[in-house]
Amino acid sequence: MLFFCSTAFAQDGFYLLPSLGVGIANAKAKYPPAPVGGPYLVASPTKNIVGFNGQLLVLYQLGNWQIGTGASFIRSGFSEQYEYGEVFPIYGDDKLYYYHVAVPLNIAYNFNIGSRFSVMPCLGGEVSYNYAANFNNHDNNNGNTYNTKQRFTDNDFNNQYQRTSLWGTVKIQAGYQLTDRTFIIAGPKAQYMLQSLLKTSYNYQKNYLYTFDIGIKWALRDNSRKAS
Repeated sequence: MLFFCSTAFAQDGFYLLPSLGVGIANAKAKYPPAPVGGPYLVASPTKNIVGFNGQLLVLYQLGNWQIGTGASFIRSGFSEQYEYGEVFPIYGDDKLYYYHVAVPLNIAYNFNIGSRFSVMPCLGGEVSYNYAANFNNHDNNNGNTYNTKQRFTDNDFNNQYQRTSLWGTVKIQAGYQLTDRTFIIAGPKAQYMLQSLLKTSYNYQKNYLYTFDIGIKWALRDNSRKAS
């Protein structure tokens, strides 16, 4: 998931920050063992898909330190290719998309570079509510092709996935001051799921994203104090 840093420019007070981020999503996954006497499953390492996030945060700035929280939306996931069965194997590929809403909390420190530019490294975490998954499948079975799309919610989701997850976030943001109250913020961000999304004990899946985020930070009141 997930929160977005901003620049200080020596202005204390509260700020509002909407932002969007787009990049790559993937997962660190371990597959279940083949059942005794049953068909086997050979899957490729997970591959990247497009991931994104959107956020609306409230920030409090005190000197060069900043703390922020709010709400965010995340789409994570991955793709893979597989072979299933021994006598008449089925070949296919999957794309899995997961949807999360999250509450972030982060802390950051601002380094001013001149009167209008700054750089801010950020560390934090977030708790997400995982509410749905989309499964897009393409099979080649004995010369026949099949395309399947499924959406897992409610009981279908509960049977396989955890409803809540804890994420860690690291990012470095650059900022440019447009006016006394508005700033453009942009930079890379990494988000990593700290525990498995799956409920089963014999395998695991930890989703992660690398995105480039951009947003506009706006001071809730005119609290300018020019940096020296």
